[in-house]
Amino acid sequence: MSAGAFHSDQPYDAKFMPPCIVRSFLLRPVSSQEIMTIIKELNSFSAPGYDKISVKPIKFTLEAFITPFTHIVNLIFDSGIYPNTLKVAKVSPIFKSGNINEIGNYRPISVLVILTRLLKNVFTCNCITFSMKTTYLLMSSLVSEKDFPVNWHC
Repeated sequence: MSAGAFHSDQPYDAKFMPPCIVRSFLLRPVSSQEIMTIIKELNSFSAPGYDKISVKPIKFTLEAFITPFTHIVNLIFDSGIYPNTLKVAKVSPIFKSGNINEIGNYRPISVLVILTRLLKNVFTCNCITFSMKTTYLLMSSLVSEKDFPVNWHC
């Protein structure tokens, strides 16, 4: 396979990962209210990502950004394609302890852009909700593993 033959926006590389049942894990559409709540919970004093946009101005102008943010999040969840520009992080070495001249005494800190942090939090909420519903259904014997619409072997 040539270097240009693999398109990184593909949901998976069939050579290394067998295909799973399409939409075996459904990410429900997210509302503007959910996005607004998650943005308000972001730390206002966290460092900006490589794009130099900090959380404070986003929170201050939230009403203007809420509809586009919600649309983008839902497009990403619906398509399963995560844009390459959101995969970039600003990485900084942070000194732990010991000899300052030894590289092993540093740990990397990755600072992500706001939209990536937002997506991570929304995805986490979706996973927790899905897990809670799955657990409830299985524990209450409403469905069995073989009946539940998830590919358990992916």
